[in-house]
Amino acid sequence: MEATAAPVIEQGCIVGFTSIRVKPSRAHVTAAEQAYRALNDGRGGLEVHAGAVLRRSALRRLNLFATLSLGARIGASTLLVALLFIASLGADGGAARRG
Repeated sequence: MEATAAPVIEQGCIVGFTSIRVKPSRAHVTAAEQAYRALNDGRGGLEVHAGAVLRRSALRRLNLFATLSLGARIGASTLLVALLFIASLGADGGAARRG
């Protein structure tokens, strides 16, 4: 099944969602069956992570950032920006204070 969803907006507020479903073509069904079979058998170089189908690669497995939740990613990014800012303050050797 192919599905799309869109918000229902009344007076500027989202009050619900509408979904339109369309029966897929036989070719789409066959392609999906082959993809699921490959995923289940561990073939095809694909894997599912957090609901997304991704190409399997050694580089992706080394990327620990990709396995974090959105909140953890935001926190880690904020921490990195703060550390870079603090490092930049010390990098000028206090020249800004000496004028």
